[in-house]
Amino acid sequence: MKRAPDHINSERIISSAGVPLTQAPRRRCVRLLGFTSGSPEAGCLSALGVREGEVVYIHQHGEPTIVSVGDCCGRRIGMSAAAAGCVRVTIDS
Repeated sequence: MKRAPDHINSERIISSAGVPLTQAPRRRCVRLLGFTSGSPEAGCLSALGVREGEVVYIHQHGEPTIVSVGDCCGRRIGMSAAAAGCVRVTIDS
């Protein structure tokens, strides 16, 4: 049986906590909780620095979804709406 790469196994895979990134309000900071179960995008997003516990600022939803990852609007990345739907977040107060 093939084993997933370690960087994927180290990420928290969740399915019921939080909301999808696509449903979080725009122009707000949210905190990444993990990825939906079976998400093929988890490894790619992890390689871009989208990891559990990171603060994410949502600039734009859609194609592409544009976010900044990290404190003080750190790394700005774009991702497909499908990938954004696999990211689970909670809204920081």
